Amino acid sequence: MHEDVRVGRGAGRKRPLSLAMGLMLLAMGCGRAVEDFEPPYFRMQRETGLCGSGILVDAQKTVWTEGGCENGALVYHPKGRIDDAAFTRVEEAFQALPAEPVPDCEADEQVNGFDVDVRLSWAEKERIRTWNPCTTNGELTAPFKAAGDALQEASQQAR
Repeated sequence: MHEDVRVGRGAGRKRPLSLAMGLMLLAMGCGRAVEDFEPPYFRMQRETGLCGSGILVDAQKTVWTEGGCENGALVYHPKGRIDDAAFTRVEEAFQALPAEPVPDCEADEQVNGFDVDVRLSWAEKERIRTWNPCTTNGELTAPFKAAGDALQEASQQAR
């Protein structure tokens, strides 16, 4: 849980209404920030120009998605659950990624005049592993493509 720091008017006052409102919105399925997910989870974040989208699969086999343009906040919304086979494909694809750090893509590729930036993350209990590989024609290449494809397929299967 993050500490709520306030400066100026209202500094030092507790905000129980804000907390209650936040919990109510969360209960209504209004979304979660990535920092609110407990490991383990698997995630792909794709940004093209000022727009982005993300897919996250948590340990309960729930698929969460987010997307938008110039909105600043990444808020994931539940899309549905996947079966054991789809979860295993995601898990195995991430296990096949390089264990050693790979250099980040030095220059984001441009597609239709916009930079393309893709990040894959695997949050384990003790660490978060992140890869920022280069793309070709806007798509991931091996071995990263399998992880991206597995997350895309999971998102399509989620019910």
